[in-house]
Amino acid sequence: MDIYCLSTKVDYISKEELFNEIDTGNRISVIGCAAHNVVRAYKDPMLQNYINFASYRIADGVPLTWPYYIINKNKISRFNGMDVVENYFFNENSFRHFFIGSSEEILKKAHRNILEKNSKFNLVGTYIPPFSDVSEWKFDEIIQKIDNCNANFIWVGVGSLKQEELMYRIQVVNPNLNMYSAGAAFDWVAGKTKRAPNLFKVLGLEWFYRLLAEPTRLWKRYLVDNTLFLYLFIRQLLTKEKFRKPLEIKQ
Repeated sequence: MDIYCLSTKVDYISKEELFNEIDTGNRISVIGCAAHNVVRAYKDPMLQNYINFASYRIADGVPLTWPYYIINKNKISRFNGMDVVENYFFNENSFRHFFIGSSEEILKKAHRNILEKNSKFNLVGTYIPPFSDVSEWKFDEIIQKIDNCNANFIWVGVGSLKQEELMYRIQVVNPNLNMYSAGAAFDWVAGKTKRAPNLFKVLGLEWFYRLLAEPTRLWKRYLVDNTLFLYLFIRQLLTKEKFRKPLEIKQ
């Protein structure tokens, strides 16, 4: 049974199932979903289309687990997206990795830190997009660079709302790739930012820790978008179908 959070279909797949699919040779794209990007997708049909095009949309934020609990009366943990990063950065694998995002300095530090734990990590290329709207990026150049180095696992860390579009554009041209919306993974692996302490994770407050660490960049995401998310979530809860169908946009 499909379960929707606002207008986004969420795939409640376990880490073991996802890793097994990747490791057995399937080429998939994965987007981590949290309150802010499902709210933006609800308001932006084009963004929703980018997200829908991914193979899996995982519940990377605690609120995305609520529909599952309400429908199934069974608690499920969030799918911590950084677990995907840790698994494929720090454990030996045969993939040819490609980084998109951040800065040259951050990517070099991240790569160096990865090699300290996984000396066989095979980074075959990187691309650092300009600080501009996604529509101004040279997509042909990105895709050509990926093809030239024969990469097959693409890590897209250009920030939520941009990385969904970039992943869509790459996958349309070359579906034979693994792709993951890496978000702030490069900064974390490079040591620029820190993951929340376990207490924050257990309480579902990792978002609050990040807000305290980067208030200027994240205040709108966590205060404005999350507030709107709660309103829309309650509205969907009160519908007859609850979370079995997408929430329709009021005209």
